[in-house]
Order: sequence, then C-alpha cells, then structure tokens
Amino acid sequence: MTLPRILAVGLVLAIAGCGAGGGPAASVPSDLSDPSGVTVLTLEPAAGPLHGQLVSEAARLREAGRVPYLHVTATWCAPCKTLRALWDDPRLQASMRGAGVLRVDLDAFAEPLAALGVQRTVPAFYEVRADGSLGRTINGSAWGDDTVENIAPPLEAYFQRGAGADLASARSTVQGSLVRLVDGVPADAPAERVITVSPREGTSLP
Repeated sequence: MTLPRILAVGLVLAIAGCGAGGGPAASVPSDLSDPSGVTVLTLEPAAGPLHGQLVSEAARLREAGRVPYLHVTATWCAPCKTLRALWDDPRLQASMRGAGVLRVDLDAFAEPLAALGVQRTVPAFYEVRADGSLGRTINGSAWGDDTVENIAPPLEAYFQRGAGADLASARSTVQGSLVRLVDGVPADAPAERVITVSPREGTSLP
C-alpha cells in the first residue's frame, strides 16, 4: 500500500472514531476519579435528548465512583450566578465532595425538564437515578442569603446524607424555610426521599 493510501485510510478511521461511542467522551474531566471535590459536566441540547444524556452521563459518573446529580440553573437567576461565583470555595467543594454534577440551563431544556417534574425554582439539585428519572431535590430556598456560610451546611446534609442521614443538623443553620419531607416519609428512611422547599422571592418565574 502506498504512503498516500495509508494516510487516507488512517484519516477515514480517525474520522469514524470521532463519531463512535454515542457521546462526547472528552466532556468528562481528567480529575473524574478525584473524590475530594465535585465534578461538573454541562449538558447541551445539541448533544441530544436530555433523558438520554442523563442516563449515559450518569452511568459514566457512577463507573468513576461519583454520585450523579442534576444541577438546574438559569441565566436570569441572581442566586444561580452567586452560586457559580462561589463554586470553587473550598467549603462549598467539600460539601459536594464525591458528587458528579450534570449542569443544565432551565430554559434550554424547558420541556424535557418539565416532563421530569423539575420546577422553575432555581438553583436546584436533583438526584439522578439509573433510569434517568429524578429523586431527592433541594433548591436555593434551603439557605436564605447567598453566602457560602449559609449554602454549605444544607448542601453538606443533602450531598453527604448517605443511607438515611439526618438533616436535623443542617436545620439549625438554615435561614428561611427548608425542609419538609413529603408524604410523611421518615428522615431515616433508606429509600429515595424528596425534599421540598418554599420558593424564595426572585428565584422563580411567575
């Protein structure tokens, strides 16, 4: 085989390889296996249906030892911007250690998020189950004023609860209304739980 033909075949194989695998493998950061902090992947409409992205990316996070969560944010949301500005604070990173966060824009995925039961109160986090459905949730009402001192404790309780962790320790540090377990599910229940919070002025659209 001549050199030009070898190069041509190699180019074809390289192009084919870029389209294989069904997902953008490069979106996974190199520090995925580092358990000390939180890994963030941003999901985009151009990458395909939201449900499919949640299933595939959450599976990749689990394989790397991360617990997957959906992070819903919005460009018009002032608390979302503050949370992003504080994201690298060591106290906030410690509260989310071991998590894999799949970040989405509320308006970019409006219909599929609504179909998953996501409300328009942001910022918000949801557990992502293996089938792409969503579990426990917490939103910005959990911490009152947007300071790292207020944000870190309830996020610590949410992300680090383990099997049946008690949220009572975070209750004393939270300003405003935080935590109401719906349907009377006990705080030590090992099953999935949903935490609902009251909306805070300025964080949700009418």
